[in-house]
Amino acid sequence: ISKLLTEMLDGRRSDLLGEGDATFEALCDYADKVGGTLYAAAAIIEHDDLSKIGQKAARQLGSAWAMLGLIRALPHSWQTNATPITDDMKPGMQSTEAADANALLQPVIKKMAAFIEEQRVEAVSALGKIPKKESSVLLLSKQITFYQKALEMAGNNPFEMVRYEPSKLKKMIRLFWAKIIRRY
Repeated sequence: ISKLLTEMLDGRRSDLLGEGDATFEALCDYADKVGGTLYAAAAIIEHDDLSKIGQKAARQLGSAWAMLGLIRALPHSWQTNATPITDDMKPGMQSTEAADANALLQPVIKKMAAFIEEQRVEAVSALGKIPKKESSVLLLSKQITFYQKALEMAGNNPFEMVRYEPSKLKKMIRLFWAKIIRRY
């Protein structure tokens, strides 16, 4: 666990120092170090003897969750003139209108969304391979799909996404049901 947490702190270094990741690959690495390692560490704590495949699935879901968080934070980052995450986000983040910012950010948002789906699908494919007692690790996948669907319904526009997110009660009910039927 200490190795994972050290890796996470290394990933957070760029947040603390204000260093933006210049490439999309660096952004994916950031999501892995920040979200993937944290969720994997939490899963190891929850399941004392978490299998290697369970650890891998947890790390992939944590990476996807972190990347999704970056998408969801784009409107706030744009409003606060935050440093662009990647070089190809600069034009969108420097735009003065939300609609223009969204249009300019779309190529990167689409790559981010594809990364999220790739990580989520690969993690969920482990369902038949990981021990049943570890399947709760995959619940984060269901949470990710709530926001993926909201982003899709908003036309891939994070500035409009919040309108399509389900209520907290609906999310809790869906998570509870997913846990019961083991459908992630």
